[in-house]
Amino acid sequence: MGEGDYWEAVFGSQSSVISINAPSELEVYWEEPPEGRTIKPIEWWRTYTSKYPRLSLMARDFLAIPATSVPSEQVFPIAGMYLFSTDKPES
Repeated sequence: MGEGDYWEAVFGSQSSVISINAPSELEVYWEEPPEGRTIKPIEWWRTYTSKYPRLSLMARDFLAIPATSVPSEQVFPIAGMYLFSTDKPES
């Protein structure tokens, strides 16, 4: 999917034309009653993709980012040792 295709999928081809009277997807979403903690977020967005097509695309992008509680220095110790080493080779 190219950048232009993504833009059209998220904002539509007529993104500059907005109806003043129609509530936005975000406004409708905020009025949705909470589901509780029993449903997984990705499953919820998959279920409501047709109701919130633009928001579901954005949610899928954000939910695809893995969460971690480990500092990056512990995950990549060699990079830290190289970056902060005084014995760097000269380029």
